[in-house]
Amino acid sequence: MERYFNKKIKTVRLKLGYSQFDFAKLLQMSQIELHKIETGQITPRIEILSKFAEVAFYDIISPFRKKGRLKEEEDDEPKPLLSIIPNDDEEEAR
Repeated sequence: MERYFNKKIKTVRLKLGYSQFDFAKLLQMSQIELHKIETGQITPRIEILSKFAEVAFYDIISPFRKKGRLKEEEDDEPKPLLSIIPNDDEEEAR
């Protein structure tokens, strides 16, 4: 799951044109902590993910899986328990 978040956060930061230092300030964290998240050394806390979603116009979704998954679903690669997706505000901002 760490790889999902570090890639997503870095990709969005670069897309928005922020340096690590400036983006870390927006997220109310240190640049060192952001660097560690982006390189997969640490997993972001939920507070950081929430602030990221707010700053980057993203929604955090948490799909709950039902027991007794279908056979076809078992062959799919594992999905993260939490996902970060663009919300309608980001689409309108483009």
